[in-house]
Amino acid sequence: MEHHTQDKREKRKGNNIMIYFEKEKIFMEAIEPMTIVIAGQHGIYVPYIFATRPGFEDLNNQWQEQKEILKKGVDNKYYWKAWQEVLDRPYFYLRKVKYVLHQTNGADLITFQVDKALDYLAKHSIPEYEFWEWLDQ
Repeated sequence: MEHHTQDKREKRKGNNIMIYFEKEKIFMEAIEPMTIVIAGQHGIYVPYIFATRPGFEDLNNQWQEQKEILKKGVDNKYYWKAWQEVLDRPYFYLRKVKYVLHQTNGADLITFQVDKALDYLAKHSIPEYEFWEWLDQ
């Protein structure tokens, strides 16, 4: 009897793992094409690189004040506050397409087309909150 119960638990565990991998595949497909803007290996300098790197200069004049603070470097007392303000307003438009800027738990700074991703999730009946939780892992 105990062996039979263990088999059921293992099967259920196996099904949960399969569901997890199926969802992860959908999540990965949803953010394609995703761009790593700055690799997390730069650690505490990711915000500084973001502020000084060409390419994000004039996105609707967004983040201008924060970028000026970030350009002063990690020793500036408002550095992390300014970075959090950037991450709190992560959406920007490029050629009339809405993108999101997101920093993963691995510290990579990524961007992808947010509306395309959310439409893809809806097509697969996956709640949006699960996607954002997955991104924050």
